Amino acid sequence: MPSALDKHISASKDDAFGHRHFAQALRSLIESPKNLPPYSIGLLGGWGTGKSSIKELYIHDLEDDSQKYNKKLRKNCIKYITFNAWRFGGKDQDIKRALLRHVFIELGGTDEVINKELFCNVSETIKKRYRFLEFLKESLFSSLYTLVPIIIPLILCLLVIKIGNLTDNIVIGALVFVTVSAFAIVFKRYRIHSLDPYYTQTVLQLPATSTERYEQLLQIQLAEFKNGNGRDYDRIVVFVDDLDRLSAEEMVSGLDAVRTFMEMPLGSMEGKIGIVFVISCDEAKVADALGSKGRKQSDIPGAVFNSSDARRYLDRIFQFRLEIPPFPRQDMRNFALEKLRDLQLPEFDEKLIDSGTPLETLVEYMIHADVQNPRNAIQIVNAFSQAWWLAKQRESEGIMNDLPGGLHEDAVTGQPIVLAIISAIKVNFPDFYKDIQSYPDLLLAYIDVIIRGQNIDDQPHDIKTLLAESYRQDDSGTPAEKKIKRSLQRFLASLQGVRWPASLQPYIFLSEDPTSRQFGDKWIQAYIDLISSNTNGLLDNLGISQDESALAAKEAGILLQLFEKARDESQIRKDNASRVVADILPRITDAQAQSLISALSREVCDSKQLRSRLGVGRIANIVNRAAIIDKQDIVAELIQDVLNVEHDVDMPLESLQNPSLDEAVAMVKGALGLALEVNEHYSLHSGSLNKLHAWLLARTVKIGEKEYAFPYDDFEDWLNEYQGSLLRLLRQDYTQALYEELSKKEPTDFDLPKSLQRAKEVFNTLQSEGEESRAVLWKQLGQYVRLQRAEPVQLAWETALQYVDSPVQGDLSEFIINLSGRIARIEHDADTKQFDLPPLAASLALLQIITKRIDAVDSDSTPDILSAVNRMADLEKSSKVGCDILGIIRPIDSDVEKEALSEWASRLPSLAEHALVFFFQNIQVLDAEKIKPVSDFFQTEVLM
Repeated sequence: MPSALDKHISASKDDAFGHRHFAQALRSLIESPKNLPPYSIGLLGGWGTGKSSIKELYIHDLEDDSQKYNKKLRKNCIKYITFNAWRFGGKDQDIKRALLRHVFIELGGTDEVINKELFCNVSETIKKRYRFLEFLKESLFSSLYTLVPIIIPLILCLLVIKIGNLTDNIVIGALVFVTVSAFAIVFKRYRIHSLDPYYTQTVLQLPATSTERYEQLLQIQLAEFKNGNGRDYDRIVVFVDDLDRLSAEEMVSGLDAVRTFMEMPLGSMEGKIGIVFVISCDEAKVADALGSKGRKQSDIPGAVFNSSDARRYLDRIFQFRLEIPPFPRQDMRNFALEKLRDLQLPEFDEKLIDSGTPLETLVEYMIHADVQNPRNAIQIVNAFSQAWWLAKQRESEGIMNDLPGGLHEDAVTGQPIVLAIISAIKVNFPDFYKDIQSYPDLLLAYIDVIIRGQNIDDQPHDIKTLLAESYRQDDSGTPAEKKIKRSLQRFLASLQGVRWPASLQPYIFLSEDPTSRQFGDKWIQAYIDLISSNTNGLLDNLGISQDESALAAKEAGILLQLFEKARDESQIRKDNASRVVADILPRITDAQAQSLISALSREVCDSKQLRSRLGVGRIANIVNRAAIIDKQDIVAELIQDVLNVEHDVDMPLESLQNPSLDEAVAMVKGALGLALEVNEHYSLHSGSLNKLHAWLLARTVKIGEKEYAFPYDDFEDWLNEYQGSLLRLLRQDYTQALYEELSKKEPTDFDLPKSLQRAKEVFNTLQSEGEESRAVLWKQLGQYVRLQRAEPVQLAWETALQYVDSPVQGDLSEFIINLSGRIARIEHDADTKQFDLPPLAASLALLQIITKRIDAVDSDSTPDILSAVNRMADLEKSSKVGCDILGIIRPIDSDVEKEALSEWASRLPSLAEHALVFFFQNIQVLDAEKIKPVSDFFQTEVLM
């Protein structure tokens, strides 16, 4: 089975990522005469980025180089030692001692010496003289200890004689004899010996662990090495590999050993030979380990409480840093490309050609954005190559065969991109791969719900639960889990253009049930029927009835496989296949239709001719069952075709001939209803919204020289049905359109109160958004207040009163002028005795606005206010309000009152009662010439 070996390189010809340049940089740092040992170099990069390859390239170059270094061959001047820290890891190992042992032995030392000096306990017996007082004390205690057995019998004998009152000399003699005999025996056995003035002591020495002892031992061995086989060497390079694979405690121990060697000055080393350490590791992992564990390590100087402190500590270890940056993604893909070509997979090139899949495209899906290093790339390539090899074996055995593990022809290798995607998931997202092994539909469900925003409730219970608990982004989980979720989401989001097979089971399990392999030649004929737009023939060849019954899951799956195969055909054949699927789609249940609808939706978006052949009605059937993103995309194309004010309706009939104006209007109605429905529930793309916005304001259908304009009441009907989304879309353009309609002499008949309620919502929104929107608001209020119909005028002044404190002076002054002008035009119908505008309400509105914002009254507005006051003076309901307005503006412009009274003087009979009273109370402001008409009036009335 073909596979690529993940192994470091040692020759420049195998270098796919420019590692040779890092090897050259490493050589410069190691061999520069300006860099005096000891020092260390951090060869820093993530796992799999090629640190071992860089080291091997340097070593290979060192071994093969014939150049002179200090008049000698480089390999005779520099001795390299490789220490794999991972090999010596484990709870029973001591990395510090292991490193010392390894370097010591590589320099010619022996296990016996190092074991004796560092790893073995040593015992020794020595003699020491007592001090005088100590000797005296020991002698005294020794004598007393010897006399105790003698004194005790004598005391006992005397007590017996005393207590027993013995007087018999024979008895006393016998007792004394026994006591003396016992004394003689004891004295003989415990006689006093002379004390030795010396004493012996056994000393147990533990293994040497002090820094000084490490330095001393290494210096001794360096001296022996320099004076022996290493007399020509100037530098010793110690490569420490895989330090970041150890536990935090082991990392600390290894770094501490390096730090010990770094503290040995060059002058203390025999023959001026120095040590250079090259430490290969992922600095971020080491820093994280030190930050979490370093606080407990007594060997770390200073305070290490977090990763930042740990990085500063590492600065003391690494005198030089050689950092390997992430590789360009295209370099990674080229690397994988060459590996795939070298594997020579069976029938690989032929299948790529048959499927119309360039190898570069395949690799793009396989080596996705989160593949960060060559090792990861090789793992994915191997997963793909192994799956391909197994699939080919099973496909070759599975034709007309019911044995377990069989695959029909091209079941897996016919869509290499899907196999590449599954291979990438298997390597980089193992938890997700495990889940899709249990739930193969999870992959497409994830794309629909998480990526496209489809309703999760439409998914089966198990998949819905899994998506909600494990894969939806939220604040729970560790940072690492969140990062993996984001990476998975980013990867799957890039797959939205992939044409998925009916089932992913063959790609996941590399096996297939016998049903999928049962059709034989009928499969080919059914495919021909599909791409020939022969719906009935396809159903016959697949053994599916032509009635209206629902298709079985197996039949729907076969139809999807056929449709996926047709995507590599010519455009007209793909359109034929899409039309057949659209015909059969009503017979497919929602649970089975998901993949078919997704594939069909993409075809509808891609082919303008297909949209014409399907017609708006069948397109609507597809849109109603499509995923959100597909709904939006299809409607975007329909808007471009038939709802674009920049050109005529550009959607031929199913016969591909141009439609009549009536047919075009019918198309527009269908497309508009679909667009408004999708926008209401899911919102369209911004570009589509802009086109829809423009068309709604124009509302015209054009075919050549012919044109049809939808009446305004249709516009209001659309707003009644889709008010939420349309009002957000149109905003002030709606209120402007309403004003223009109401400005007509004969506006269309529609529900004006409802329209004005919508206008009020727009006005409130404009007020809340800021100064620029408020300028638009007050401009429109000024327009509305000039209209003839009372309802919009009343809405305008009510809105103005609500927000009278917000407009700038100029905007409000303009509104006051317009409102005053409208009041001056109040008409009265003598037959109905009705006013076309409530005079009292309008006058009170003007009074309140002027009272609250007297600053907005200026020389430009006073003539119009005066006209309004003159009209109020004629009306009983508003004459008092007019007089109040005169009283308010009189301090601003004294001529206003004089002008008003002069006007009133010429038409006293028409003045209302309050105006007459005001006139005579202030008549003194008029000069004689202005008062004369008043005198003439009263003289005439008296004479009469």
